[in-house]
Amino acid sequence: MSNKSKARQVAVQGIYNILLLDKKPEDMGKLLDDLIASASVKQPIKIDQEFCRTLLEGVFFRQADLEALLEKHSKSKLHSPLVKAILLAGTFELLVMTETSAKTIISEYMGQAELYFDTPERPFIHAVLDAVSKDVRA
Repeated sequence: MSNKSKARQVAVQGIYNILLLDKKPEDMGKLLDDLIASASVKQPIKIDQEFCRTLLEGVFFRQADLEALLEKHSKSKLHSPLVKAILLAGTFELLVMTETSAKTIISEYMGQAELYFDTPERPFIHAVLDAVSKDVRA
């Protein structure tokens, strides 16, 4: 797993925490440090910390815009916090990080989905991210 893939995984975990807990902007640094420490318990991991911080802070500060975009492309409003975390991170990356291809971003978040879900979540996540990519990258 690449440093960016690991950063995405840590960011999804952080976004999940943000959704469940009342986090504030000043909490982001400590949250990231805690997530990296937690992920490194068995063995130290190397992640692209700047990329991870960009994902965490970007989703945190643009959450309302990202959720509006997701609602436009999802018929279901009932997402588990983990599905929502994956969709928010993927949508942020599709919207803002245009140097990475949409295909790569979708593939990366499908990899994240595979860590946690079987069906029906994975096809749902793929369909929503694909629809978002066609909207924001057209």
